[in-house]
Amino acid sequence: MKTLKRKLRAVEALLEGATTDGERQAAERARERLVARLGSEEDERTACGPFGWHPPDAAWVQVPTAEVLRGWLEAWAAGDRTTRQVQKEAAWYVDKVVLPLHDPSDVRSIAVELLLQLSSMKRQPLHADDVPDLLAFLDAPEGAEAAWAGWFAFLDGRFGAPRRRVCG
Repeated sequence: MKTLKRKLRAVEALLEGATTDGERQAAERARERLVARLGSEEDERTACGPFGWHPPDAAWVQVPTAEVLRGWLEAWAAGDRTTRQVQKEAAWYVDKVVLPLHDPSDVRSIAVELLLQLSSMKRQPLHADDVPDLLAFLDAPEGAEAAWAGWFAFLDGRFGAPRRRVCG
C-alpha cells in the first residue's frame, strides 16, 4: 500500500507538470488506475475483520454489543477460538471505532472495558479459564458500580501476580 501511495504521488506530480494533452491523458489514466487499486486494497484492509467478517462500510463499525462479546467469550471457552484470535479481533475493533465514554453506572461501559481488556491481552494476558469471570462482569445489571468493584478486584488478582504471556 505504501508503494501504491508513493506511485500515486509521483503520478500526481507528473499530472501537475504535464505540458501536452497526451501527457495529461496518460497521467490521468495512470492516476485513475492507482486510485482504483489503492481503493480496493484500502477497502479490503478496513472493511474486513481479521477473521473474514465484512461490514458493509468501515464507517459502520461500532463497539461490539454484549451479545457479540458473549459469543466471542463462549467460543473461546469452548476452544473454538484461540486467545490470539480473540485478542486480534478485539484489537481490530479498537482500531476502527471511536470508543464512547459511558458513565460506570451505564451497563454499556462494561462492553467497552471488556473490548479494551481483550484487545490488550498481549500485555495483560487473560486465559480461557477466565471466561466465567468475564461473563459475570458482562452480565452485570443496570447500575453496575458493584460489578466494577468486582472487576477491579479480578484485575488486581490477575495482574498483581506475575502471569505467563500467552499471545505472541
